[in-house]
Amino acid sequence: MVGHEQGGRRPNLVVSMLTEYGPGSEELAIAITIPLITKRRNYWTVVPMDREGGLREESYALCHNIRPVSTKRFEGIIGEVSQRALTRVRLVLGDILHIT
Repeated sequence: MVGHEQGGRRPNLVVSMLTEYGPGSEELAIAITIPLITKRRNYWTVVPMDREGGLREESYALCHNIRPVSTKRFEGIIGEVSQRALTRVRLVLGDILHIT
């Protein structure tokens, strides 16, 4: 762990999946994820998640902590986010990455 990273298991919001097969190679299965936390942070890059999708606790997406993760590390699906929350995440990601 480096800097502000935390160890252990953490729920993540999957914002993109890349799965490809190439000749003579194994499957490339990478997901672009955003970690979720339960403690509110007052940064413009932190987006509140709606609990209606199955999250047990009030959660917040750390959009400034975008990371690729092998899908082999996934342990399962714990819920879904609302379209409203996903739209907010996409808007923040667009601002962070300067995508209009």
